Amino acid sequence: MHKTLYILGQLKLRITKKRQLLLCIYYTIEKMMDPYGMALKGDRQGFLHYFAQQIDEELLGYRTFNGECAIHVAAAMEDPELIKKFLGRLPVEKRLEALMQTDDNGNTAVHALATINNVDVAKTLVEFSKQSNDADKNPLVVKNKLGETPLYRAASVGKIEALRYFAEQVGDSNLRHHFRRHDNIPILHIAVLSHHVGNNNQISHSFTRSFILYFKDSLMIEYG
Repeated sequence: MHKTLYILGQLKLRITKKRQLLLCIYYTIEKMMDPYGMALKGDRQGFLHYFAQQIDEELLGYRTFNGECAIHVAAAMEDPELIKKFLGRLPVEKRLEALMQTDDNGNTAVHALATINNVDVAKTLVEFSKQSNDADKNPLVVKNKLGETPLYRAASVGKIEALRYFAEQVGDSNLRHHFRRHDNIPILHIAVLSHHVGNNNQISHSFTRSFILYFKDSLMIEYG
């Protein structure tokens, strides 16, 4: 009797382990077939093919586990051509709707691109946003939950090329909108603090100097 119970217990254990293994394989395959999983492994064609089969509402309604939209995932692959193909399948107004989508922290895809070195991807998104004359549909002026615009974020992480590009697109008359976030911390403070971030102080100090020189006229107006 005890031997029979032991054998049955061992069989149950083996079945449980096999079930767990099969579930693990299933969820791994499912994740790989998900656009986020495709992006992680650099499968650009798979990513585009997945959304080519979705209706517009499904594409715009897609969310990752941390609240990112499809446009955030596309932007994270840092490929301007992929962005063009991805947005190109949508009607103009739907493209703008995608560009204005935010993640759980209130960041648009342009916010996310403010922190990387590849400015060409951000330029592609901004050019698409220019297809509308609606000032409310400009991702460059959107503030996240901290009150940071993409320009402010670029300053906070020391990305001078992105900062210059965003400033050119915003224009001198509108720069003050980007100079403070909700807690009232000014952009100059963030730019100065950024030289403490990273291992290369020479590059960081260079960024701070470049920032002050580039924005000196606007900063004089802001700070008197």
